[in-house]
Amino acid sequence: MMRVWRRRTREYVKACLLSAALIEIRTLAYLPHTAQHPAGHLEQIRLIADACHNLPTAGRVRRNGFDPFVYLWQTANAYQRAWLIRHLDQAGVDYRYLAESAPWPPPPTPPALRPTLRRGGWQFPRNPAGFKALDTPTLRSLEQEALVLEEPTDKNHEWRLSHLHPDAKHILRPSRPDETLFRPNGPADLVQYRATVTMIDGAIIVDHFRLRKSSIAALPANLTRLRRYQLASTPRRRRERDTYLWGRDHRASEEACPACQ
Repeated sequence: MMRVWRRRTREYVKACLLSAALIEIRTLAYLPHTAQHPAGHLEQIRLIADACHNLPTAGRVRRNGFDPFVYLWQTANAYQRAWLIRHLDQAGVDYRYLAESAPWPPPPTPPALRPTLRRGGWQFPRNPAGFKALDTPTLRSLEQEALVLEEPTDKNHEWRLSHLHPDAKHILRPSRPDETLFRPNGPADLVQYRATVTMIDGAIIVDHFRLRKSSIAALPANLTRLRRYQLASTPRRRRERDTYLWGRDHRASEEACPACQ
């Protein structure tokens, strides 16, 4: 594989692509009949803008190895890839580095359930009392209770619940202020919980549920004090496998899954 682009090359490519995108979007907005995409000028504008979404931060590779240029190349559809190639060729840039880079993100890992003594493998215990273990029927009941209060969304809650292991214990805790909040808290006392759940194939992954705080508080403390402190001392891993990644792999490998029908 070719070496990572130098900073000067990255800034040059970023400037060329952003300049080309602005010119094309302006032209398409004024002269929509010049669109080359079969779905029309609005779809072409959307695809170009989407391709440029991460370019302002593409001046360097991030500490975790994320390269916005590589990510753009690997996630581009056929139209976006052709657009990139056309403008990189016009700019005289050798893009073999993009084409030969390893897939991003790297393979995900299961979430950690116990602290370790290695560097970064433990943290000062955070809110041990917030951890609860729920069986699948209880989690299903709490989810259905919460959905009554929710605004309708296009998220398939039933698909997720139907793929949980029927005999497993799932561990939940309230989401922390430094974690992504996917929707604001409420209405009523709905709050977001981070969960490590066991799927039908035995895989342990990360998921997030919006449940009633009062209902979770009413559950018994069904984890020992030692276990709660172990969980509270365990930091998150960088590339944890989540529901989306598990579902993508599951659909590809289990095409005849009854729960997916």
